[in-house]
Parts: sequence; structure tokens; C-alpha cells
Amino acid sequence: MDIDTKTKPEEIEVFKFIADFTGSKLFELKPESRLSADLGVDGDDGDDFITAFVDKFNLDYSGFDLARHFNDEGVDFFGITYILRRALRYRSKTKSRIDLTVQDLIDWVERGYWLPYPDEKLIDA
Repeated sequence: MDIDTKTKPEEIEVFKFIADFTGSKLFELKPESRLSADLGVDGDDGDDFITAFVDKFNLDYSGFDLARHFNDEGVDFFGITYILRRALRYRSKTKSRIDLTVQDLIDWVERGYWLPYPDEKLIDA
């Protein structure tokens, strides 16, 4: 994270929150850092992260679809499920996942509410 005179206080707070939750160093985080792929937040950790994030920043999360952004925790002993799916050319019927970025979270805090991506459908709260 590069802090300069243009950095808003809420941006700094979001970066600090993410660093504390993930154990990352502030200087390692960038607006384009992805929660799942880059910082390892996925599955139940994703649920815990969003719950804590929404509470900390007092955000409206109606319309936020957790399953759209984080994988299920699940258990795959010895990678058997993965191997079977590959062998049978299994394709998931669920929508593709969108890995949240630090910038997505900053934007959410600045707005105060979740703004779905154009292809996401709002869910009833």
C-alpha cells in the first residue's frame, strides 16, 4: 500500500483491516490484490471475513451473494473429487466466481452498500 496525501482515511482503514485479517503486510497490499487468489481468503474464511468487514464498517450487504465470491469449504480427501471431475469432464452449473479485490472493498465502504456487478442478480434480503 502506498500512502500519500491523496489517500483517504477510509482507504487506510480498509487496508489495515485486510492486513490484520489475512496476516499480510500493509506494503504487500495493492488495490488490485484479490482476496481469494492473492490473500487466501476463501470458504468459511470468506464468510468470516465478510461478516467482520460488514460489522466493522457498518455496511449494507443486501444483494451481496457470498457464494458468488467464495468457494464452499468442502472436503476433498486426497484430491479424489478433483480427479473424478476432471476424468468425467464435469462442469459446474453455478455461475463463475468473481474474486473480490481490495478496490472492490474500498468502493463498498465509500458507498456504504454493495453494488452488484452488471451480471449479478439482486437477491432478496
